[in-house]
Amino acid sequence: MIAWAHVCSRYVRLWAGACIVFSVYFLGACDRAPSAGDLLSKARQQESSGDRKSAEIELKNALQQEPNNVEARLMLGELHYRSGDLESAGKEFERALELNADKVKVMPLLARVWLRRGDMEKIIKEARTTEAVEKVARSSAATFR
Repeated sequence: MIAWAHVCSRYVRLWAGACIVFSVYFLGACDRAPSAGDLLSKARQQESSGDRKSAEIELKNALQQEPNNVEARLMLGELHYRSGDLESAGKEFERALELNADKVKVMPLLARVWLRRGDMEKIIKEARTTEAVEKVARSSAATFR
């Protein structure tokens, strides 16, 4: 009888030890949240497979981790634009500009939003501002020649 109790207690200890090891391993894996880069990659895959809603969720999760991520803002803006949510698209593109995104890349996207919304005043204002900046740049370049 004593031998049987000894064998049972040994198996119980092994089983309990295995449970603890697996619990620690799986709980540790749950703590690791995917990086913003991982979420962007996943969003690209989901968008290419046609699952725009899931891509949007991944991009929003990435922006929760890194609110100043210009690439995620641009991707989210483009998703909003394609789904017809012009207000949200415009906000994301404007936020990307505030974060010093490449103006050459963002302005055409933002101009499309303004055009579809019928916001001609913004388009004209930006065109005038851009013309003024280009004139100053040209005159400065001529000065240094």
